[in-house]
Amino acid sequence: MFDAVCEEEVGDPVDPELEDAFDWIAIERELRRGDEERTWGNTAPSGLFALEIDADTECEAGLSDAQLIDAIVGFDRVAAWAQARQARLLA
Repeated sequence: MFDAVCEEEVGDPVDPELEDAFDWIAIERELRRGDEERTWGNTAPSGLFALEIDADTECEAGLSDAQLIDAIVGFDRVAAWAQARQARLLA
């Protein structure tokens, strides 16, 4: 019914040179930054981050002004990331 969109099989090693490869090590490094606190505004955008920020900001009334601004920056980064991905597909 559905045609394969790539030749990769589940479990095949991912080429680290691929721009869109899911980089678990980079995500782990991002979460464990020692010199800078991880916030919504400085986290690298991804689909997982979009789910995280969506869940974390579900109750806007419970957020401080600084958290609201940081969340706006985070959502802006996710939106820009998604638009860039879409533009690559359209090209």
